[in-house]
Amino acid sequence: MRLHLHQTRHVVGDFRATLSYLEGVLRDGGSGLHLFPELYLTGYPLGDLCLQEGFLRGARAQMDALAGAAASLPPRDDVLLLVGGLGFPGGGAGAPVQNVVYGVAPGGRPETLHVKMLLPDYDVFDEHRYFRPGDAPGVVAFQGTTVGLSVCEDMWAPPDAPLDPMALLAARARGGGGRPGLVANLSASPWHAGRGRERLERARAVSRALGAPLAWANRVGGEDGLLFDGSSFVVDGDRVLGSLPAWREGVLSVDLPGPGAGAARTRPARPAAPPPAPRAMARILSPRLDRSARPPRLPEPPADECDAILDALAFGVREYAGKSGFRRLLVAVSGGLDSSLALAVGREALGPGWGIEALFMPAGPTRPESAGLAAELCRNLGAPLLTLPVGDAHLGLRGAFERRMGGPLEGAADENAQSRLRALALYARSNQTGALVLNTSNKSELAVGYSTIHGDSVGALSPLGDLYKTEVRAVARRLNERRGPSVPEGAIARAPSAELREGQRDEDDLPPYRVLDPMLEGILSQGLGAEGLAALGFDPGDAERVLAMHWASEHKRRQFCPVVKVRPRSLGTGRRVPICKAPPGPPEAGGRGAGQEGGARLSR
Repeated sequence: MRLHLHQTRHVVGDFRATLSYLEGVLRDGGSGLHLFPELYLTGYPLGDLCLQEGFLRGARAQMDALAGAAASLPPRDDVLLLVGGLGFPGGGAGAPVQNVVYGVAPGGRPETLHVKMLLPDYDVFDEHRYFRPGDAPGVVAFQGTTVGLSVCEDMWAPPDAPLDPMALLAARARGGGGRPGLVANLSASPWHAGRGRERLERARAVSRALGAPLAWANRVGGEDGLLFDGSSFVVDGDRVLGSLPAWREGVLSVDLPGPGAGAARTRPARPAAPPPAPRAMARILSPRLDRSARPPRLPEPPADECDAILDALAFGVREYAGKSGFRRLLVAVSGGLDSSLALAVGREALGPGWGIEALFMPAGPTRPESAGLAAELCRNLGAPLLTLPVGDAHLGLRGAFERRMGGPLEGAADENAQSRLRALALYARSNQTGALVLNTSNKSELAVGYSTIHGDSVGALSPLGDLYKTEVRAVARRLNERRGPSVPEGAIARAPSAELREGQRDEDDLPPYRVLDPMLEGILSQGLGAEGLAALGFDPGDAERVLAMHWASEHKRRQFCPVVKVRPRSLGTGRRVPICKAPPGPPEAGGRGAGQEGGARLSR
């Protein structure tokens, strides 16, 4: 049997594009079994589009058009398309929908063959909100082979799942229902660092347990901050029969042996259920901490992981900008590490005919070396550098404030004003040129609210918001190794500072990042409190202070732009924490109340 995996990329809700592609495959795609990703017909994720009458009407019309296109062709029994789409079991408006696999063949009508059984509701997923689950795995016979069907999470049943689709397929074989000769999994699986290894290990385990090859078809695309890398593959036990590269559309064609071929070598006589996958949230809540040290350290990502992260960040920026209609990028640079890497990522993301520019906005506290580092960065990257001082505007605001408000503009209010003046200038340039603004914040700053609302927290997309400060440094060094001089060594080595007051450094307000980052990983990925952090060897006072800053700054994260997700546990849509809540621990450790704008750097 010839197998074709279609690793596709398109915009959510682009019914015309997906229909056109399917019509071409039905007409000219060649004989064999064609696999498409989960919800290929509509795109994924859909969110509340599943509740919108207009969207559902478009999806139904698309299915009618697909049925007409298939029926208009001469019948063939050597072509079958397995296509992910929306199912409509209730019929009427407001009825629940399903996440289904359609079988489509020339000369026939689309037939629902499988309904997704396991609906994830952890991290970024909330599928129980939208879909009605199936209760049994579907199978289809094609060219003498029984194909077991599954959709994404169906392959990942946790130990306590009430239904395990893979175990049910195995039980079907034991009960005389026929062993599948192939397991097809239609996926829309988001990427994070290390995810490829997890998928391959799970697919191999399922293939071994069921004694059948497994074909895994995944989509490609950036959806806001969520990344889908493709990386589709076919495995037979531990062997990889074929695979597609990440981040690119493509078709993988594999010739599978006929029924029974090689069975004695690779397939057990009585297939067992695969071992259960780890619990979904347990996979997320597993901090990347090196506990050989006390307190633990956050391991520096190795070169191959940094490469994967750089590729993912560039892809995410390119997808977000392109799908939003932008062909120009704008980054505020300061001569510091974060803005330097953000500009470099933006430069990596540029498509044909795109442009990027940097805007440097010095004020009174800006150090002389910052201008030189910004200029070096832009020379390295071949990016235009514009300089727009905001010092005079700041002085003017100070004078007006003192005359009109009955007192001087000073302290936190003065520092925040500088940051917001930069945001004003940045977006004035954005409006002038039609450029999309990239945010320059990192995960460490986001986690403790170390930013100014409507100041340095502005931007349409955050490429670095899922990287701790120490990871930003590692990724920048790797970029220089890979591309040659890009981020100046001076920007990497200098002490981090917002330069909002003379001599200011981040470590005046925070623990050193080598201490802060593993502490934050314990909070975010394991849910540790002050006592748990202290038990790992962190200073109890630092632990209470960091935890208080983290909980008091949720209002900032709620107003932040989308973050390109590269880690299992991110400060984005997968993290759901109320803004208004009691502070942790005793009242004196709680920090500022929720919703307060607060003071300099700690809650600028």
